[in-house]
Amino acid sequence: MFMKSSNLAPELLGQIFSHLEYDLNTLYSCLLVSRIWCKSTVPLLYKQPFHLCPTYNHKKLINLYLPWLSKESLTLLGLHKKIIERKSIFKYPYYIRHLNFFEVYEASWTLWHDEYSNNNDDLEDNFNKFKLNLLNRSNEDQNLDKEEVSLCDYDDDDDSEDDYEDHDTIYDETADESYPSHYILNKRIIAMTHELFKLFMENCPYIDGLNLSTIDLEFYHGLYFKEYLSLPLLPSAFKCLSRLQKFVCGGNFYKKSIINSMIKYCHNLNEIEIIFNPDYDESTDWAPLIQAQKKLENLTFSLVDYGIAEIFKSLEIHFDTLTSLEFNSCSFNDCCPFKALYDFTNLKSLIFLYCGDLTYDDENEIISGHNRLFYTYPFPTLKKLQFDYSYPNETQLLRMISGEDTESLYCNLEEIILNFENSIHPDVIECIAEDCINLKKIDLTENGNDNSHFESLFPIFKNCNKLQSLHVRRGYRIASIRDKRPDPGVILEKIAEIMPFSMKELSIVVECAFTTYDVGIFLKKCLISLKYLSLRCIGSKNEIKKILKEYAFRNNVKIIECNFNKVGMRNDMRISSIEKVFDFIVRFA
Repeated sequence: MFMKSSNLAPELLGQIFSHLEYDLNTLYSCLLVSRIWCKSTVPLLYKQPFHLCPTYNHKKLINLYLPWLSKESLTLLGLHKKIIERKSIFKYPYYIRHLNFFEVYEASWTLWHDEYSNNNDDLEDNFNKFKLNLLNRSNEDQNLDKEEVSLCDYDDDDDSEDDYEDHDTIYDETADESYPSHYILNKRIIAMTHELFKLFMENCPYIDGLNLSTIDLEFYHGLYFKEYLSLPLLPSAFKCLSRLQKFVCGGNFYKKSIINSMIKYCHNLNEIEIIFNPDYDESTDWAPLIQAQKKLENLTFSLVDYGIAEIFKSLEIHFDTLTSLEFNSCSFNDCCPFKALYDFTNLKSLIFLYCGDLTYDDENEIISGHNRLFYTYPFPTLKKLQFDYSYPNETQLLRMISGEDTESLYCNLEEIILNFENSIHPDVIECIAEDCINLKKIDLTENGNDNSHFESLFPIFKNCNKLQSLHVRRGYRIASIRDKRPDPGVILEKIAEIMPFSMKELSIVVECAFTTYDVGIFLKKCLISLKYLSLRCIGSKNEIKKILKEYAFRNNVKIIECNFNKVGMRNDMRISSIEKVFDFIVRFA
């Protein structure tokens, strides 16, 4: 006899619903089944509400939390007469587990923007009251407990009094009447973001993720540190950070106080993302926070212009726990990253994005003859390798792909992404085909010099039997009368014949165009049910749509997305003056 769902223990219901955490439609349906189901569903819906909530509901979301703000906070925001205390079955601030400064700001912006638009008559009076509240709050904040810290706490030893006075925050009263009203409005939005952060940190038992990056705030709203409200992380609220697992930080503000407090309270971070700012972070030392963690697994650095060698030294304590490293727009002008990572044998993912030259050599070691000793790449567990406009030399790349410096009998790489400004050396493609027998995804992008022929990729199709996804862009030539190579249609037909049955995604967007006839032959000979297909074509879009529908019918799948983008082409004798060239993307389910 089956147990009725209404008789299931709340703990068991919670575990079942946790598998639907990101399926909002289903969770909303569960919410309406019964009061018991509702109690198990609400905590999931409000774990990261500012991330999951659609933009058009931001105003409702903010209004849900406003009654929970303190009288002091409501007075500061000028809302003490508008917000009526309401009783609720659920204490919504209790459930939040992921806090993102920008997402909370965006939701607050929606509320205040509507207020700005709909109450223009009372705007000036409200602003004057708000400015007075800020002034009063500023005077009170001067007497705050010394342990209270803030996002913009200017306690750097090197700062002079003059420098301090130049750093405006939300609590500074602006006497200049020339400031536009939108400036005060922006301050109001920041103030609400600040008060909501305080509310969440004081009421929730713990937070899993904290994102204090203001990069998007600066980019999309043009707000910089003089317009930021300091973000108090109250001592009474820091207990919620003791279980923090992910921390993201970056932007135009001083971070010393934040770092010092997190060193004290946060020792269980397994993921850190740091976005450097040369104007504010020159004296910021992230090493103590990194070293204070017990088991750091994932680390991302962005925009590091100097001192990368010192950062690597701070990682040494985590050599056996780090599994993922990502460098985005970092300068390796004082060390070779591969040498610095010599002992990190548990790495599973290594990513370099827009880092330029990665071939730094220590002249002293070269002279002494010790350089070669360190140039081995023992990453036996590495599964993902990505170089996106980041350039190791050919030897470095070949040895990492082949796994020849490991004790493994074969390479464990499952995903390779190479995005080069110039041609990818043929030896690299050959090495991938021969050694990466576990490869599941390969993404190749190059501008090439017309010497990279698509046929060189055929061994990858033949040897990598687990391959699921292949994306090729630019650079690769498919047809050439001068070289007496087959036309694109023949190549595409060959691909249909040699693709492994594990294939799910195929994208070929190169300097050629397939005809609708080519695509039709390919899909007729393709015995695999693809989930994703993208090709560059000439001809009729309607004809392509017809061919795709026939393929979907034969394979009993549905077309869930089909997009066409017009493109320009260099001289191609297959294209007449009246024919259109386009890229199409289709997804099946």
